[in-house]
Formats: sequence, C-alpha cells, structure tokens
Amino acid sequence: MLAFWSLAVVQLPPITSSIEHFHGVNEQCNVVVRSAREAFSSANINLVKLESEVKKLSEMITALPLQTDVDKDVIGAELENEMMRMGEAIRTAVEEIEKLQEKARVNTDGLRLEVNETILGCCQKLMAAIMALVAASKELQMEIVAAGRGGASPQEFYKRNHQWTEGLLSAAKTVGVAARVLVESADGVITRQGKFEQLIVAAQEIAASTAQLFVSSRVKADPNSSKLAALSTSSKSVGQCTAQVVAAVKNGQTTLNEEGDLDFLNLTLHEAKKEEMESQVRILELEQKLVMERKRLAELRKRHYHMAQLAMPEQNGGNGGRDSSFEFIG
Repeated sequence: MLAFWSLAVVQLPPITSSIEHFHGVNEQCNVVVRSAREAFSSANINLVKLESEVKKLSEMITALPLQTDVDKDVIGAELENEMMRMGEAIRTAVEEIEKLQEKARVNTDGLRLEVNETILGCCQKLMAAIMALVAASKELQMEIVAAGRGGASPQEFYKRNHQWTEGLLSAAKTVGVAARVLVESADGVITRQGKFEQLIVAAQEIAASTAQLFVSSRVKADPNSSKLAALSTSSKSVGQCTAQVVAAVKNGQTTLNEEGDLDFLNLTLHEAKKEEMESQVRILELEQKLVMERKRLAELRKRHYHMAQLAMPEQNGGNGGRDSSFEFIG
C-alpha cells in the first residue's frame, strides 16, 4: 500500500512547451481512474495493476518536454501562419458565397430564388462582420505584443506567453474550419441537397468560434484600449448578423413549407385517416430521435468542454510555474 501511495504523488515538471503534449497524459489519467475503481470495487483489493498504471503516468509526466525544449520561433510563427490561413479561409468563403448567389439566380426562380437571395445576403453580411472582427483582433494582438515584449522579440513574447498564444491559435483554427462549413451548408440549402437546420447550426458555430477568438484576444489587452473597444464592437456585429442569418433561414423555411403544404380538401375519409395515422407515427419517431440526439449532443458538449480546458489560455497570470491546463485533466 505504501508503495502505491509513493507512486501516486506525481510531480509536474517545469512549464511545458505545449498543451498538446498533455493529450497522452490525459488518457493515462483516465486509465488510472478506471484501474482505481476496479481495484477498490472488488472484495479482494489488488493494487498491482493500479500501481503499474500510476507508475506509467508518472513516467509520462516526467518525460513531458520543457518550454525550453521548443524553438522560440516556432509558436509565434505558427500563430502568424494560422492567422493568415484563417483570413484566407474567410476571403475564400466570401467568394464562394458570391458564386452561390450566381448559381441561385441561374437554377432557381420565383419564391425559391427570393428565399435563397435573402439567406445568402445575410450570409454575406455575416462574413463581412467576421472579416472586420479578424482585422480588429490582429490589430489588438499587435498592440498587446508591442506593449508586453519590452526589448524582447515578438517570438520571445509569444513563447513566454505560450498559453495565451495557443488560445489564439486554437481559436483561429476553429474560425477557419467554421467558415468552410458555413459555405458548404449554404450550398446544401441552395441545391436542396442539405437542410435548413444545418445552415442555422453552421452560422451559430462560426459565431461561437469568433467569440472564442474575441475572448482569447482580449485576455492580455488593456481594458482602456481603443483597439479592444473596436474588437468588442465587431464581436457584437457578428452576433447581430448571426441572428439575421438564423431568422432568414427560419423564415425562408416557413415560406417554402407553406407553399408546399398538402391540399387535404380532396382527401377521402379513408385517405384522411391514413394520413392522420402516418403523421402520428412520424411524430413518435421524431420525438424518439429528438431524445437520442439531445443525449448525443450532451455527451459531445461534455467532451468538447473537457478538451477546451486543455487548450484554454492562461487568463489570470501565472500559478507558481505549474501549467494550469493540467489541473483540468482527469
């Protein structure tokens, strides 16, 4: 028993280079927890396996690379490259939406064209708002680096504040991916191969991604900074444009559904009863799917929240040399 507890006292190394190195450690922590439950749930407590897993965890933590193991130019250059890729992804999304507008004018007409034009117009406004937010984020980022680096180079500042840098990096990647998903969802609506709900979710997802970028950007900002105020204004604009996209999609969906409503006036008694029963069956099926999908969403959110803790930038200063992300592992 003493041998086990001596192994269980796991010491963290000095500040590590990147949160991504903790993924394996996180999985091993889960293994240790499962082993502990198995060991102490049995009438005959057997700590052999548990001691082995704890020892493995200790070795993995000891082997974590130190911050000094990383080239000081890497993380800063990676962030700058990712910000460029994010900007390019957004510009590409704007161009793709313009192409979708042209496609809609050629392939649709009447009420369907009107709905498509309204939805794509709102998507264009949303992307324009996101472009403004990204530009404001870059301006604020440059101000933060200039104010905080002193005589050091920007790369050294990024390395010294690696958790903040990784938070920006994660947010930039998410925004770029969300922009592509929005375009794909809009294309699905226009071509009738996708669902209106997918576009709503995509718009909300890109808004959430830009909110993450906003929060990550302002962590080290001067509260009185004019650039922070500009970023805050841009963030609110993104929220408003997202609401407009959602409203346009819902209104368009309602309009098209009303146009395609069945005419029940000519149904016989037998046909009406059959339609009624089939409708009740569909309702029950949809209710069951809704219950299962909500359960699935809850599990996904739980997993996403856990992963987000590993990539969350340090927002409240140092904590005695310990990487705060590890405190969320378990």
